[in-house]
Amino acid sequence: MSDVPQKAKVVVIGAGIVGNCLVGHLARLGWTDMVLIDKGSLPNPGGSTGHASNFISPLITTKKWRCSRWLRRSNMLSWA
Repeated sequence: MSDVPQKAKVVVIGAGIVGNCLVGHLARLGWTDMVLIDKGSLPNPGGSTGHASNFISPLITTKKWRCSRWLRRSNMLSWA
């Protein structure tokens, strides 16, 4: 396990479906200084959506994620 950075521009708490989608969406927008924190180690931190991180790829692809559309519809990313 790597050390947790002391500073980051974005800290997302919870590696469930919403946390993973948010980090993935921000990465596609060009954000790089981010930390995703969860109570357990990935890929199965033990939450209700513990396997959500299994579909997050370290590579940025051209596929549109359904979750990013859901985030836009729910205005969770209206500030971005």
